[in-house]
Amino acid sequence: DSFVSTTNQASNEKVALAQQISQNFNATMDGFMSSWESRNRSQDIMSQKQSDATLGYERIYDTETGEIYKATNGFTDVYDGKRYKAVTDDNMYAEPISGYIEKQ
Repeated sequence: DSFVSTTNQASNEKVALAQQISQNFNATMDGFMSSWESRNRSQDIMSQKQSDATLGYERIYDTETGEIYKATNGFTDVYDGKRYKAVTDDNMYAEPISGYIEKQ
């Protein structure tokens, strides 16, 4: 009985240790994934800005609807209305656009 009891106790301790190691590993991997996803979002925003600059666009948003558009560079220089404003929050670059606005 003593041998069986000691063996069961040792086995239970090893199982508990394995569970703790697994939990620590999962927490570490969750941290890695969170960092990766944040990096991806930052990289996506930088890529969108670079693409807009290369293609000759600036991002604007409709103050009434919140929709985001790509407009020809210089749009905000000649637009004197209040409805469309230049995007100032980098997170808006990660949002889909609703269309394009070309200078007339």
